[in-house]
Amino acid sequence: MAMRIILSWIYANTGSLLPAQLTHANSTGILVLFSPPGITPHYLLIWYKALAVLLWIVAGMLIKKYGKQLKV
Repeated sequence: MAMRIILSWIYANTGSLLPAQLTHANSTGILVLFSPPGITPHYLLIWYKALAVLLWIVAGMLIKKYGKQLKV
């Protein structure tokens, strides 16, 4: 959900699909490159929770800064 807020904000504020697509591709690439290899399901869950917290922090900053003016 947080990533959708971020991608929607990028698209709405740039008027171009390309930056949103590049951001999505970048986030997918980060998951592939920085996911620890040979990780147990327990630690994989922790990894995804940490990523979700980071994304919500970014989405929260956008919401706090733009409030009702946030085009999503």
